[in-house]
Amino acid sequence: MKAVTVAVVLLALLSACSHLNRVGTGHTLSQDEIDTATRIVHQQITDKGARPTSAWVVVRLGVVQQPNTGHPCTSGRSLAITMVGRFNTVTTGNPVRPGDPPQDFTVRSVGITVDARTGRPCLIGVGTTREEPPPGATVLPVR
Repeated sequence: MKAVTVAVVLLALLSACSHLNRVGTGHTLSQDEIDTATRIVHQQITDKGARPTSAWVVVRLGVVQQPNTGHPCTSGRSLAITMVGRFNTVTTGNPVRPGDPPQDFTVRSVGITVDARTGRPCLIGVGTTREEPPPGATVLPVR
């Protein structure tokens, strides 16, 4: 069921994006974009008490069709930031039938997609499994 939970969260995030190219392939980040992503990570640490052990960012081309923050990502270029670690986030998980072993729905990753031009988040999601940076990702400082 853990895999199903993660798949549902990731599917929701991916379906909200309209990609013109694959994530993280052949798209370099400007220093301003890296600074924006680093600022977002540090805001999560300061404002939300996040304790990431690693973070990275990749560029996504296209617009986010269904933002979940109230802010659009319409510039055609967005920054997909992923943090892995410990977070003060609640997740409900899936129903567990009586007699089934309890499942671990601990949030282990947080994904935030921001518009590259405005720096405003348009998508936020969580995952319950540990992730690794994809090829081409830019690793961000977490301290």
